[in-house]
Amino acid sequence: MENGKLKTGKMLRYNFGSIGLNMASVGVSAWILFIYQPPGQTSLVPVAFLSAIGFIAGLWDGVIDPFIGTWSDNVRTRWGRRKPFILFGTPVMIFLFVFIWMPPTENQSVANGIWLLSVLLLYRTAFSCVGMPYDAVLAELAPRTDERVTLSSWKMVFGILGYILSMVIMPVFSGAFGMKGSAVIVSLIVLITMYISMGVFPEHEKGNTQEKINITESFRYTFSNRDFLFLLLSTVLARITWEMILSLSPFFVTQIIGWTEDFTVVFQGGVIGLMLLSIPFWHWIRKKISDKYVLFTATLGLGITMLLNFFIVPKGALSLLPGIITFAATGIFISGYMIMSYAMMGNVVDSDERRTGRRREAVYYGAFSFAVNLGGTFAMTILPLLLGFFGNSAEKPLGIRLTFVAAGIASILGALALLGYSLPTYTENLEKMEQ
Repeated sequence: MENGKLKTGKMLRYNFGSIGLNMASVGVSAWILFIYQPPGQTSLVPVAFLSAIGFIAGLWDGVIDPFIGTWSDNVRTRWGRRKPFILFGTPVMIFLFVFIWMPPTENQSVANGIWLLSVLLLYRTAFSCVGMPYDAVLAELAPRTDERVTLSSWKMVFGILGYILSMVIMPVFSGAFGMKGSAVIVSLIVLITMYISMGVFPEHEKGNTQEKINITESFRYTFSNRDFLFLLLSTVLARITWEMILSLSPFFVTQIIGWTEDFTVVFQGGVIGLMLLSIPFWHWIRKKISDKYVLFTATLGLGITMLLNFFIVPKGALSLLPGIITFAATGIFISGYMIMSYAMMGNVVDSDERRTGRRREAVYYGAFSFAVNLGGTFAMTILPLLLGFFGNSAEKPLGIRLTFVAAGIASILGALALLGYSLPTYTENLEKMEQ
């Protein structure tokens, strides 16, 4: 930092970690079913067991994040509170990442399920031990909200780059080296990017010398923070919408628009492109209204867009233009949500420090991650019910259309929850407000 400002080079180096973490995360999400439930072949794990594994692993991931966050907040080393987790946790994480793709048998067996569940639980634990401290650094690295917004914008850009790299590297190199070999290549990139990021982690003396806080007290302070609870509730609801969008894309493209499943990537690519192109718009609108209402606008806009999808019915080419418009709007509003939600968490952390006298970034970002996982779990519970009962085809599209309604209602409720958030835009105003 120079003259109190965060240098662009330091911002970029920090966000290299987003490349690695997103490569690992997307690699598991996108390909695990393809390997353990290959199309046209017998599943390597009994289907009911495989479904239970996904639920257990997702729930475990959400529950442990606040505990790991508290652990990171309480660590005291000569390297600071965050670096040891990256230094020692990343090798463990990538080692387990490779093991995910090594089922013990080539036929369907309970042994494959036990293996997958065991490795996934260990992998997700290691991933959280790296990801929680990494996310917590955002609030430490950038002391002002405007800098946090910029840092969060770059975080999204680098995260999308990681998404793209994972979607290219995993299938391309699996043809030559198998999925295990492809996972090794991804793992090496993850290791390099995380270590590049770790080099700019701040080592605040205050973080190492402040009094530790036990987990009971930490949770009590965290979940009694009124502003945080409103932001947390909004996050759960908005993530339900986002997870439904991702899952509905293939159904929307093939059954409503009438294209082949290959064209799903065109719609998803359009969403990603608009997410990137709309970043300057969200920085501009921040100059006009407070951060709270920027996030409110993004979340409400996302909900309204989802409701509009209900009126798009299978009519071939006549469905194409409305579909393009709504999915383009989705990319724009998701961009605003992603940028502002992570940045505004920093103000919550600053407010908490004035209340408790301690810096506790990781427990807040851990609880934030819990909300993200909880939203995904709710989405994956609601989605199959609506599609199963009301239809998921061009002949019976009501399930698809009603799911968009459910997604829209969730996001609109998430926007309304933000009305209870009361922290000011700029960090330096917090002290004045709380005096």
